[in-house]
Amino acid sequence: MNGAILSRVRSLGFPIPEETVVQLMSEEEVKSRKRVELRLPRQAKQFLDLLDHYLNVKHSSELHLALKAHFERLRKYFKRLHLKSLSGPGAVSSSLLT
Repeated sequence: MNGAILSRVRSLGFPIPEETVVQLMSEEEVKSRKRVELRLPRQAKQFLDLLDHYLNVKHSSELHLALKAHFERLRKYFKRLHLKSLSGPGAVSSSLLT
């Protein structure tokens, strides 16, 4: 995810081939990586890295948009974590968050 906003693309003058999807990871691996207790820490690190770059290297509108998008995603994962912790037996151990 980056903060660039692409302008409308004009016709390329040739037909665009149909999209082909190639899956490199097994379904089990994909499912595992979607677990909120794994996604939330990765998203938090990504947000902090981007914020550090914004504060110490470059203030730009593109980075600001990227920060906003990453923050919204972080909020979404945090909310899911909270809902999961309320669900009982599958509650997330606090040790997974450190």
